[in-house]
Amino acid sequence: ISLAAYLLNPLRQGYDAEEVGEEYGITMQRFKELFPKKKWNEVYEEEKPRLLEYEVKKTVIAEQLYEKLKNDLMREKMLSLYQEIELPTMYVLYSMEMEGIGVNREALKE
Repeated sequence: ISLAAYLLNPLRQGYDAEEVGEEYGITMQRFKELFPKKKWNEVYEEEKPRLLEYEVKKTVIAEQLYEKLKNDLMREKMLSLYQEIELPTMYVLYSMEMEGIGVNREALKE
């Protein structure tokens, strides 16, 4: 969802399901509204049932957005860019992020 939304509008503020959904008329209460001043892991420990309900709603929004974003990518002639370049690159970047890089600390000191 986020990557497709970014391709369609790289200047928007955020790309999570809540924000992208609003652009398409699909709304839900935001995490910060439901769980003010709490982080996800805190809510997971303290209010797991409510958090799971929230996450299910986000999943439903993502499912609703899939076809809409796909149609918009096709209309803008960006579907092949998304499928053939952006998605594969995303997996490579994720792997690189998880693996990390080697650093010569002595060379950095110089």
